[in-house]
Amino acid sequence: MTDELARPESEISRMSKREREEYRRVMHVFQNRVELKQEFIRLRDDRNSLLDKVKKAERETRLANEEKKDLEKLLSSPETGYNIIVYYQLRRLWDECHSQIEGFSQVLKKQQTDRERKREIMEFNRDREKRLSQANKMVVQAKAESDELQAIINQKEQEVAARAGVLHFFNRRKMRKGMDEEKQQLAQIRAKIEELFSRRVKIESEQWPEFKGVSLKGKRAINIALVAMAQHLFLHFSDNNLGEMARQAMRQRPSEVHYGLREDCEYLMQKVAAALERLQEQSDFAEKLKARADWLRTQAEFKNENDPVPLAASLSKISTTVGKDAIETGLLLDVNVLADDYWGLLSLMVE
Repeated sequence: MTDELARPESEISRMSKREREEYRRVMHVFQNRVELKQEFIRLRDDRNSLLDKVKKAERETRLANEEKKDLEKLLSSPETGYNIIVYYQLRRLWDECHSQIEGFSQVLKKQQTDRERKREIMEFNRDREKRLSQANKMVVQAKAESDELQAIINQKEQEVAARAGVLHFFNRRKMRKGMDEEKQQLAQIRAKIEELFSRRVKIESEQWPEFKGVSLKGKRAINIALVAMAQHLFLHFSDNNLGEMARQAMRQRPSEVHYGLREDCEYLMQKVAAALERLQEQSDFAEKLKARADWLRTQAEFKNENDPVPLAASLSKISTTVGKDAIETGLLLDVNVLADDYWGLLSLMVE
């Protein structure tokens, strides 16, 4: 509407003062109207967005209340109560494994960052020292040229002073002309020395470059180590198929699980508790984990040259042993911890 009311400046200039004031007043009113309309649209969109969030929160609250009632009902029954306890123990097992890998990931990222940062700073310092050495050599060379040329000029000035009298007039003028050229050359050399000193100060004051993050090679090494850790945990909880049971527990609702009678549940609870306790006591698996990662590195393939996450299909086997013997003895399990997202591994991959 304001575009329709707009008039060219030439037409406005032909208006009377009263007409121009009326025209500007009308334009101002319509401009305010447009701004108010835009603000109304924005507020309406904000209101709709908030209503959607409220509906989502209400839906989640309703589902949580329904789950709470279902859980209370299940726990109140001796027949299903033990199954629920096993269910939550298995979920705890899953969370513990996820926390183990997450902590391992943080350690690896810090180590890799420190290692690459240290190497980057060392390379920067070497390059800076090289450039400083070159600048110092140029300063020494220029200083020597300056001293040599200054000595020549001093010698000639002494010779000119010694050749006094009218008979040596033309010789003195010729010598002074040569000295003027040498003095000009000396001034250029001294300016070069000043420029070299400034360059050296600039090089000395250079700050370390900002770290741009872990390299692609480093990210790949971390991700393969995390896969190795996930495989290690799968093998640790392979007795009684606890790892797979924990994965299923993360996908099921409490009302959907059934692990057997009370005796069966008590047996599983003991196994879960014992396996978790053994996991906490482990302290000698670092070398095995490194060997497993080294073997996985020989198997890993990537979608493209810039992808830090290995293709799940290339790591579809778990070796019950590590190193070259894994292939020779055929101790390989068809379990893909990356594709099946064991222990929430996908969310911990370094991109």
